[in-house]
Amino acid sequence: MQEVQKKPKQLILNGKINTEEVTIPLGTMLFSLRQELLQFIPEESISRFTQMINRYFIGLAKGVNNKKNKKFPTITKCIALREDSICLYPFLQLTEVETDVILPQEIHDHPVIRRLQALACRSPLKKPVWKINAFTMKIFGNLWNYNLLFLILASDRMPLSTGSII
Repeated sequence: MQEVQKKPKQLILNGKINTEEVTIPLGTMLFSLRQELLQFIPEESISRFTQMINRYFIGLAKGVNNKKNKKFPTITKCIALREDSICLYPFLQLTEVETDVILPQEIHDHPVIRRLQALACRSPLKKPVWKINAFTMKIFGNLWNYNLLFLILASDRMPLSTGSII
């Protein structure tokens, strides 16, 4: 029962428990999602999808925890946390649904494929994020600890006015 409380999302998506055994807000939706996905992709693909959903929630939890503790990450850690918390990794796992081609696990585990996934998840962190970061700096100052612009300015000891150039 303790495992049910710790990881209900993964257990539902992996088919280990059903929605009656868990009382989380998204339980029914996750069970339904699993049933829909099983029509198109095998269990192994759903397992990878579940791992990436878990990665997303872990990224969110780390961000909330750091914010609560007023802990400012390094620039590298900030980018990694944002990469996990923008929820693109799970959708990359669903390319098998779109292409109707199921790739073996060795391909998914290959370092080049993993790097391509990381780059795909980091690409949204480019220009739109910089604009949002500049905008939120003007409104919130340094209160938002995942503002890349703030972290770069702080690490290089640059004045706030420098950041408004972006």
